[in-house]
Amino acid sequence: MREWIKTHPVKMDNISPGQIAHQLLAKPQEAEISFEKHPKMFTRSDDVKLVRYQINPTPNWGPKPKAKRKRDAADEGN
Repeated sequence: MREWIKTHPVKMDNISPGQIAHQLLAKPQEAEISFEKHPKMFTRSDDVKLVRYQINPTPNWGPKPKAKRKRDAADEGN
């Protein structure tokens, strides 16, 4: 949060002293943080040939009718 505030300054007047954000921003930044993208990271699915949408496994694939109970010959006598 402190590193992001360096590039996107906020008015400390808008943050009251009792808030956690005020306490976090009052401490100095100790670690070096970079928001640059890693050079080995891929950003587009075209580069890696990822499938964006699932391919239909069978023709007319989609929602099927609701499952129904099969009746036995013994059930029809009731």
